[in-house]
Amino acid sequence: MADVFLIDTEANKIYSYQSLLKDIGTVKEIPAFLRTDNLYTFYCTLLASVLHNVAIEVLDADLSLDELHRIEISDDMLNQKQEVSVIDNITSDSLIQNLLKNEIWTLTLYTSGTTGRPKKVYHTLKTLTRTVKRSPKLADKVWALAYNPTHYAGLQVFLQALCNLNPLVYLFGQPVHHVPEILKEYRVTNLSATPSYYKMFLPLADVNETMERITFGGERMDETLLPDVKRVFPNAEIRNIYASTEAGALFISDGDEFSVAPALKDKVKILDTGELLLHASILGGGVPLQDGEWFSTGDLVKSIGENRFRFTSRKTEMINVGGYKVNPNEVEAVIRQVNGVADALVSGKENRLLGHVLLAHVVKQQQDIGDAPLKENILNHLAQKLQSWKCPRIIYFVDHLELSRTGKKVRPQ
Repeated sequence: MADVFLIDTEANKIYSYQSLLKDIGTVKEIPAFLRTDNLYTFYCTLLASVLHNVAIEVLDADLSLDELHRIEISDDMLNQKQEVSVIDNITSDSLIQNLLKNEIWTLTLYTSGTTGRPKKVYHTLKTLTRTVKRSPKLADKVWALAYNPTHYAGLQVFLQALCNLNPLVYLFGQPVHHVPEILKEYRVTNLSATPSYYKMFLPLADVNETMERITFGGERMDETLLPDVKRVFPNAEIRNIYASTEAGALFISDGDEFSVAPALKDKVKILDTGELLLHASILGGGVPLQDGEWFSTGDLVKSIGENRFRFTSRKTEMINVGGYKVNPNEVEAVIRQVNGVADALVSGKENRLLGHVLLAHVVKQQQDIGDAPLKENILNHLAQKLQSWKCPRIIYFVDHLELSRTGKKVRPQ
């Protein structure tokens, strides 16, 4: 696929790097807020803003006007544009060098938590390209974009592909039953997605020997997925990434245990409560800080030795049941151990006596499995594995779990 830049499977179009370089140069105005459902236009405008050093804010294309107004973006603001001059003879090398060395341009993203009002985070190309690798050895890779392209993870995949002039295959929003076919058709070698995304398409996939690297991100890694990943992608190495909109990608591992690199040793702190803090020097701008120096990630981790930790949950996910704090991720992991269960989501339902009672939404591996015997198996397994206050009292069977714009499971609050 020489010179292929973007394979937009949604629009059924293929764009070349030659056309990209030409079309970036023809951009005559740059909006203050970049919001479009045309992915190619999105990339052309974004890269033009870099070359002209025009700061830009990126928004999801499907945000409603009500949602935009809640984050104080008015109709007039959406129409603000800055005129720029045409640039002739842009080369791939000059574009990439600008991406890797530009210290002026800034990009504003909005945090994508499933609860609460989104907050602005400012990034430079230094933080956006911190983990980007450029090498002749990477010239033959083909990347799939399964993340929202307007979010940090999606931008990282885009920049990694772009800096090595790799093809980018757009998967985000595609029906899951099409994903295995698309990965094979375009001989994708690198795929990064949330565990929830893998859970949706792996049961539908046959063996794919072309894939070289599978990456988990955005959610806690689910190790029950690994047998399916290895079955479908027998030649792929597996990586797990800890990242956030505020800090970008920081920690990479081949399992659920992360090591803090020596260069980050003084930039990471774990409180007695288990919450992970990050130092301001490794963050984007506009991030609220404690004591002017530390950012509260809201992530709870378990220290497992010097400079090593395991992610356990989000602080906001903890559910109060009769005074006990329940980690829903722990309960979900136990439910997924039961034969016949494909996935599960645990949440709290308000209760006058206990504060909350736990309920579980469960997706079956096969629809012909009976509700009553599977429910009994789940309850018996939970009783054997967990303390009584961690066991859901109510179990619903559903066809699928709702995912957020970032591909994460949406947990009712």
